[in-house]
Amino acid sequence: MEGFITFQIEKEQAVYKKFFVYKRQKYPFNFDLIKQNSIYFNDKQHLYSDVNEIQLLSDSEEEIIDISDDTIRNFISICQNDECKINISHMIGLQFLSIKYGVTQLTTKINKYFNENWDEQALNSLLFKSKFSSKNKNFYEEKWQKNFFDSSKEEDFIGKNLN
Repeated sequence: MEGFITFQIEKEQAVYKKFFVYKRQKYPFNFDLIKQNSIYFNDKQHLYSDVNEIQLLSDSEEEIIDISDDTIRNFISICQNDECKINISHMIGLQFLSIKYGVTQLTTKINKYFNENWDEQALNSLLFKSKFSSKNKNFYEEKWQKNFFDSSKEEDFIGKNLN
């Protein structure tokens, strides 16, 4: 007797599982998936072969930036090619992570959102940028200029609100 039978197996848990660590909290992720979407992890994967826990932010960044659990989970989900619903209030933190870790598709999508919604997001952008001290600004200056908001829009926004 000839026939067909259908089988489906469930997706296995991450084989190459690592953890982002932020404020002593661990966030699991599949390193193989993340490095496919992150220029940073793709280029530096050899540095993480024997490391299971990766600090999400440096100590100096952690002093300046507060990133919510939801933002971290969204970042991981997106980098693992999962669709997720993002709270607008988490967009700047998500953008920071996308720039830091070189997740260019995410950076592009967030930049597009901000460009289309500049009037609502300009103040948040300026406040976020103002948190960086001059020593940190030097490190991120090039990335912000390349990937963050168009500074001419900031100047327009400031000019409109100061007059």
